[in-house]
Amino acid sequence: MSVTAPQTFQSPARRLLGRLLALVAIGLGVVALVLSAQNLYFHSTTQAVAGEVVAVQPVIGADGRPQPGNWQITVEFADSNGQYRRFDQTWSGTEAPQKGDQERVWFSTARPAEARVADWMQLWWQAVLFAAGALIAGIAAEELGRRRPRRGGGLG
Repeated sequence: MSVTAPQTFQSPARRLLGRLLALVAIGLGVVALVLSAQNLYFHSTTQAVAGEVVAVQPVIGADGRPQPGNWQITVEFADSNGQYRRFDQTWSGTEAPQKGDQERVWFSTARPAEARVADWMQLWWQAVLFAAGALIAGIAAEELGRRRPRRGGGLG
């Protein structure tokens, strides 16, 4: 009696979808790496100072209503020359900072207008989101790329 290995089968559509998801995963991974590199460069060329929230406004959506969990904050800080500077930043989260709150600010002495509030979530959420998307698409691509044993059909 001879034993034969089960035949494997993979539909062309499944294989194509797996390849497309692999390309999506690579693209999302590249975007995540670029965003991470930009954040790391920003961190390596900046200094941290204390800033004060001087205004908090809700972000207004296209429908004219405030978007829950999104605020436009204005922060004032003194740069390395003692000159006071202000910048606006969108803030997302369960609670907005209050006017008068102290926030840590990162800024470059060469480009103080590009200052940012030193909040992990505000700085890294995009890179983390793209990396997670790349991981999910990569797992799906790998799963679709596997060959499956052909089901059914009698003794070999």
